[in-house]
Amino acid sequence: MLSKFSFSVKQSAWLLALLIITSALPARAQSEFYDEFYDDPEMQEWLFKFDYSNDLNGYIVSPINSGEQDWDHANVLEVPSIRILDGKPVVALSGFGSLKWLEQICFPQECHVKYICDNCFQYCDMLGTTEGLNLPESIETIGHYAFYSCTGLRSVNLSSNLKSIGRSAFELCKS
Repeated sequence: MLSKFSFSVKQSAWLLALLIITSALPARAQSEFYDEFYDDPEMQEWLFKFDYSNDLNGYIVSPINSGEQDWDHANVLEVPSIRILDGKPVVALSGFGSLKWLEQICFPQECHVKYICDNCFQYCDMLGTTEGLNLPESIETIGHYAFYSCTGLRSVNLSSNLKSIGRSAFELCKS
């Protein structure tokens, strides 16, 4: 019985030593791993979980529904400026409707988004509840039902370049 106890103490000591060594080393090793990971365009594209549909002027971005990332609980949408793999601009947003927890849309400083497609953010109940919605100057078109029934939307700052707002784009935005 005593020999079993001494063996388990030795195992515990080794595990403790391994834990100490691995916790001391990661700062630099993990930093290099993450730098390498984030510098790889394919890994970045995978990380953000967007589907890029080719448009003549650039890409239409929509969420990938792969089940790997739970879009249902995303509260901030950070819109990419370009597709990293080829540098073509993101010109439209589509398919983010029914994201119940989406509170905010962050557009990049150098934004190329011209179109918010039909039904894009419909039923996003939490959208704009805290800060309202600030659309970038690049927005020219807001599609039909784009923000339909975004019941928490308090305010919208529209682009001065806006040319058209689709039918019922802000219908049932009660706040």
